[in-house]
Amino acid sequence: MKLKDTIVLLNEDAPSLTGASTLKRDKLIIKVRDNTVYIPIKSIKLLIFKENAHSFGFLYKGCIYSGRDCDGWNNFTKKVIGRELKPSFDN
Repeated sequence: MKLKDTIVLLNEDAPSLTGASTLKRDKLIIKVRDNTVYIPIKSIKLLIFKENAHSFGFLYKGCIYSGRDCDGWNNFTKKVIGRELKPSFDN
């Protein structure tokens, strides 16, 4: 699954990663600036992505959750990365 813009949280001690990513069965491939990072799915604490203009999706404990309302999550992403995430899918 290709995602245009994601926030990846690995643990409390590591800074979040932000960038376009591809979610494979056992790993996440994320483009961070000019670097490509390969992360095993088991290492991801939380992955956040914006599905469209109205909902967010998440990868948590290896499962994808979708359809969460945007209002609070737009505010969260602004605090974490200073902007809203770009939607990954068109309506």
